[in-house]
Amino acid sequence: MHARRESEEICKRSFDAYLATKLDLEDVSWLDGDEPPDYYLMVRGVKYAVEATTVMEMVTVGLTELEWARIIQSLWSLVLEVEKEASDEGTLSGTYAVGFLSPITNFAQFRASIKEGLLNYVHRTQADDSAPLAVIFEQQGQECFVQKLDNKSSEIGIAGPMRFGWEVEIQQEACRLLQVVVTNKAHNLSQVMFPKILLLLNEYRLVDSAYYKECVPTLTSLDDFHTVFIVEDEDTGYVLYASGSDW
Repeated sequence: MHARRESEEICKRSFDAYLATKLDLEDVSWLDGDEPPDYYLMVRGVKYAVEATTVMEMVTVGLTELEWARIIQSLWSLVLEVEKEASDEGTLSGTYAVGFLSPITNFAQFRASIKEGLLNYVHRTQADDSAPLAVIFEQQGQECFVQKLDNKSSEIGIAGPMRFGWEVEIQQEACRLLQVVVTNKAHNLSQVMFPKILLLLNEYRLVDSAYYKECVPTLTSLDDFHTVFIVEDEDTGYVLYASGSDW
């Protein structure tokens, strides 16, 4: 069995809380599944197969489609490294802001030079009360920039990259991602004979319940599941689809 992913545990805790608080169900038990499914759930004497996964916003960078959350993580982890190294070297003196206008194509190729540029800026401005904005990296509209704001603290803040979209584009993308996940999970669980519950952790930051609910009439393979439940966090979630009135 693979190490349990945190996203799966968040889904499990959220749905468990829903059953307990919304439906006042106490006779609930969870067991590790056969992968698939991730879990088995016993409710009112009925055994369900439960699969948990993530709906992740995707973005095209260069010629590659990447998960938005991983892009943010990779850019921000670089800035945290710079902050730690500058602090350890004793050159971090003041409040800095590092910003990204957009994801950077072939980021791994430029990571070291961006890091060096940021460290050099921090080093040469350490004695200044503030310093002008400097562009550390620029390529076809993709930028990394840094500015020293004041000399009051010793930290580096992070801004961007930002992602926007027209409402109709967001709706279409939400439905496309949802359809891909539902179809894949229905296929993966096709040999499982128990009624199936699909828990979906929403990590598409531009999408809320209204967008997903608009997708329901067009989704295929939904009837392969007893329930599809959207997880916003450990305390918040809602039933997107249910084949019966159990919950």
